[in-house]
Amino acid sequence: MSEEMKYIRMTIDRLDQEISELTAQRLLAAYRIGEIKLEKGKEYSDSEREQAIINNVTNQIDDVNLEEHLIKIYETILLESKRYQKTQGGK
Repeated sequence: MSEEMKYIRMTIDRLDQEISELTAQRLLAAYRIGEIKLEKGKEYSDSEREQAIINNVTNQIDDVNLEEHLIKIYETILLESKRYQKTQGGK
C-alpha cells in the first residue's frame, strides 16, 4: 500500500471517529427532544423540520455532486434519530 493511501486511510479513520462522536451527541440531543415531545403529546415526525435540516446541509456544500449522497445520509440520520426518540415510548 502506498504512503499516500495510508495517509488518506488515517485521515478517514480520524474523520470516522469525529463523525461517530458527533452522531452520538446528535442522538442524545434527539433523545431529549423525544422526551419533550412525549411530555407534550407530540408526534416524533416533523416533516417541515426534517426538510429544513436537509436544506441547511445541502446549502452548505459547494460540490453539487455530493448533494444526493448527503441527502441520503441525512435521511438515514433523521430516521435513526426518530427511532431513538421512540425508545421513550411515545408515538
